[in-house]
Amino acid sequence: VPFYVCPGTSSWNALVGRTDNMRENINQAVIHGLANGAAGILITDWGDNGHWQPLSVSMAGFAYGAAAAWNLTGCESLDLAAALDAFVYRDSDGVMGAVTLELGNVYQIVGPPHINGQLLAYGLQRKQADIADMVTRMEAWGGATADVSHETLRRALQTIETSAARISHHRLPRPDPHVIP
Repeated sequence: VPFYVCPGTSSWNALVGRTDNMRENINQAVIHGLANGAAGILITDWGDNGHWQPLSVSMAGFAYGAAAAWNLTGCESLDLAAALDAFVYRDSDGVMGAVTLELGNVYQIVGPPHINGQLLAYGLQRKQADIADMVTRMEAWGGATADVSHETLRRALQTIETSAARISHHRLPRPDPHVIP
């Protein structure tokens, strides 16, 4: 039976994505697809809990998925930020690609890793008691402990603010720059 592998952009339940999770998800899908005779790859982009992430957050996953589908081995040395700047954002200053990928890893500051989202997004979507229960389940599932302290939240906010400052006056030569955060 012909089949495709269908990894995702890892942008759902995350607001600004989960860069490292996205790369690993796509890499593993392509590796196993090649090993088992997949006919191709389909990159998915889910909108769990209302699709809070803008489409621009998913662009890194679409671009990386295209590269991995074409040449997974070449992705080991791929400068994804530069590729996003050149082919997605058209950013000759080389700012947006790096900012996109940096923001996509903010989730790691607070942790623990979750199979389907990040605590920072859940903090906006759910009640505090639900988040506490979720953290307990996440810790049991992944063996990691959550570090939702004032310090980690401060570091996450600082990372976000630093990235926002880098792009606050940055203009992209695209017909739709207003949809790129």
